Amino acid sequence: MIEDIIAEKEKIKEKFFRTQLEKNIYLGEYKENVLIALQKENMIEGTIHPEIKQAISDKRAKLLKIRRDLPFKSIKPYIMEAERVSLRYILVDDISYQGDIIMVIVAKEGFNDDNRDILAKSPAYEYLEAGLSEAFYYAEGKRISQENYNLLEEKLPACKDRFKILNLFDRFLGRKCAVNSYKKR
Repeated sequence: MIEDIIAEKEKIKEKFFRTQLEKNIYLGEYKENVLIALQKENMIEGTIHPEIKQAISDKRAKLLKIRRDLPFKSIKPYIMEAERVSLRYILVDDISYQGDIIMVIVAKEGFNDDNRDILAKSPAYEYLEAGLSEAFYYAEGKRISQENYNLLEEKLPACKDRFKILNLFDRFLGRKCAVNSYKKR
């Protein structure tokens, strides 16, 4: 009987510590309240992550939380987007925050599904999933070689209209394939 009470007390204590750890990972929020979270490795400087932009405009969103230790030029597009749709945002700073989550969008109401994936995917995810290099993502809107265009057409034809093919005049001017240029970095 006493052993059962002690075991139950330990379970409650363990659950409390796990909950506190979860809050420290998601910038002070419980996972069930997070609509989407962005990891530092998936942030693109100077532009806004497509999934985060979509979540900011989501009618379920109530707050954007951003870690304060990021360079302002990295977070400025997110702040501007939040202001554009009148979403409240705050910059948070706490040494107890752990992990690589740098931004969360908090939902008005919690979610019941504990197993849902709340991490934003890499912006180059569709290219990587198709077996292409992430260089294709960074080369969008630019000119690429016929070889890379053919590869794109074979593996991910839905995205081929995002690129232009290098022509003879481009080569004469010394322009290089944007995909190959990114791969060399």
